[in-house]
Amino acid sequence: ASALFFLYRGAVKLVSQTTGVEYTTVTNSVIGEGEFFMKSLQPCTAIAEDHAETFILTWDRFWRLVNEERALGEFKERLTTDGGLEYLEKNSISSLIERVKKNL
Repeated sequence: ASALFFLYRGAVKLVSQTTGVEYTTVTNSVIGEGEFFMKSLQPCTAIAEDHAETFILTWDRFWRLVNEERALGEFKERLTTDGGLEYLEKNSISSLIERVKKNL
């Protein structure tokens, strides 16, 4: 994913891009954290239910901030220690969709 979405007002439905199946609705959350940091594809699209407001952080802007703050070492360390990658996988939209499918 090339962008991370911070949904701070409203709600969005997470919908399959291929089948149109609605997986779930999210509010006040970060959308796509796992996919963003693992550089994987977003498994769905988000459709606002009404009026929704988000902050969007692109990968280029994120990388620029990491470099400006000279935090590359800390960033890499957090990903590779203390279950960083496992946390991202667990909190990815892909993982959320799989949990929703199991409950259908």
